[in-house]
Amino acid sequence: MITVLAIIIILIITFHLLSKRVHKKAPKSNNKYKIQLKKNVGNYWYWRITHINGNILAISESYSSKQAARDTAQNLKDSLFNSTIEEIHTEEED
Repeated sequence: MITVLAIIIILIITFHLLSKRVHKKAPKSNNKYKIQLKKNVGNYWYWRITHINGNILAISESYSSKQAARDTAQNLKDSLFNSTIEEIHTEEED
């Protein structure tokens, strides 16, 4: 009798723990930006940075190969958050 009761309790606990694991929501991504690779009408590759609202924030120069565009986009992605903001003044402003 005790072993049957122990097995039932173990099954209930196991089911409860598994159901919690299944019902966990996937974590939301905080990433609001994408770097997209595209091919232009001249058959050159470029990357662009877009916001989740669809606004295009930056467009690169043209690259003759997809790999060159991808390498530059990857480099940008890897180093972007280590960047500083720099204000540039022209001689006319000084």
